[in-house]
Amino acid sequence: MNKAMFIIITALFALPAFLLARTIWPFPQTPTSGLITFFTLTTAIESIFTGIGISFVFLVLTKYITVLNKQGILGWLSFVSIAWILISGYPHDNSHIAQGAELHGLVPIEIFFHGTLAIAALIVMKYFLKSLKSKNKF
Repeated sequence: MNKAMFIIITALFALPAFLLARTIWPFPQTPTSGLITFFTLTTAIESIFTGIGISFVFLVLTKYITVLNKQGILGWLSFVSIAWILISGYPHDNSHIAQGAELHGLVPIEIFFHGTLAIAALIVMKYFLKSLKSKNKF
């Protein structure tokens, strides 16, 4: 996979996602400065993961679609699942914020659940790409 293209696509989607997050999903009440900093960082990370997910979709479909077709329904479902896990955190968490969830209560959920889910998604994505590459050699 072309790493430069991966980075470019990620940035092209992550930056607008980050910049538009509070416009699309504003804070319902004014949080403390510490919470603003935490959720700004969280939104930045989730925006990057959304960009990674979009890059994953675009680049896998352009380079490995033939291999993916040979893998059948399980290959396609795995591909869609990885993309969904990478992309869905951004609207999921921002929806909690905009709906007035208790922000202090979201902090441990963000760190221990969503953070580990994002790391797991990267691991599975890397394994999936390695699998596609090895099957593309034959």
